[in-house]
Amino acid sequence: MNLLQRAAELCGRTLSEFVVASAQEASRRVIAGHASIRRSREEQLAFVQVLLNPPEPNACLERAAQAYRPRTGAQRVDLARIPVEPCADSATERPSRAGRKRSTAI
Repeated sequence: MNLLQRAAELCGRTLSEFVVASAQEASRRVIAGHASIRRSREEQLAFVQVLLNPPEPNACLERAAQAYRPRTGAQRVDLARIPVEPCADSATERPSRAGRKRSTAI
């Protein structure tokens, strides 16, 4: 008895039903995986845009920061005064891909 026939019997299905159901399940996984990668990429781009061009803090955020500072001893930092050095040329400074796990993280 072959592998597929055995699996079909264990599921209580005919071979045809088992093959069709398995193909449908695999198709759903492929489509869902593609959609989540696409959303992740769009979300990454939106995240980077907000980091590069942050909105002005609204009143609610200002109140939260004012309440946070006394409890933590944090001080207000003017991010515009922090010097930013340019990034290294990514073409010459990119680390090797060997041994790295694939990630969608920024």
